[in-house]
Amino acid sequence: MKDEDLSDAVIQIQCIWAFLLLALYAAGFIDARLFSESGAPFPEREEILIKAQRVLFFGVMTVGFLIDIVRMRQNRNYAYQYLLLSLVMGSFSEMISGWHWKFWSSFF
Repeated sequence: MKDEDLSDAVIQIQCIWAFLLLALYAAGFIDARLFSESGAPFPEREEILIKAQRVLFFGVMTVGFLIDIVRMRQNRNYAYQYLLLSLVMGSFSEMISGWHWKFWSSFF
């Protein structure tokens, strides 16, 4: 592959990575919104959201790994940056989404 093709592939995969990460944060935001307001838990809904968050987290990790593989073909110095970012940002997504909900719920 040419370097232009690789850079185009990296840009497209980065867009997919960003979309999955935003979806993960949105799922955490919805989780915080639904279950912080109601006193009674909804086990079915909570179970579905937890499974969706797991799928999105592992999707973010997989796409991050693919980005690293493509970027390592260009330059070895870019090894595992997106995999580390995916792990850190995905792990803290629930906490950050909860903080966002607390912030925005104070205005509504």
